[in-house]
Amino acid sequence: MNRGQTRTSITGSGQSAVIDTSDAKFVGVQLTGSFTATITFQTSIDGTTWVDTGVTPAAGGAVVTSATAPGLWLGTVNAATNFRATATAFTGGPVIVHLVKAD
Repeated sequence: MNRGQTRTSITGSGQSAVIDTSDAKFVGVQLTGSFTATITFQTSIDGTTWVDTGVTPAAGGAVVTSATAPGLWLGTVNAATNFRATATAFTGGPVIVHLVKAD
């Protein structure tokens, strides 16, 4: 099983945590910290054009494309070569983003 991971501290709007998913099928996203921000989950096939991507809370619930509180989400990346969690709004933080990929 191939696994890779990255950990990033987001401290402003427009900042992202990115992981190469060209060799992965699944991704996990964990947000921690005390923050006031909106983190949007996105995928890309070229690393330039990004689209919002649904992930499911690990504790269960509806698929979401963004989060405003700490938590853990799981998703599939299929043919996407990149996955990112980006701050589309940010008032305070930091937001600690831990991304993990697996095949």
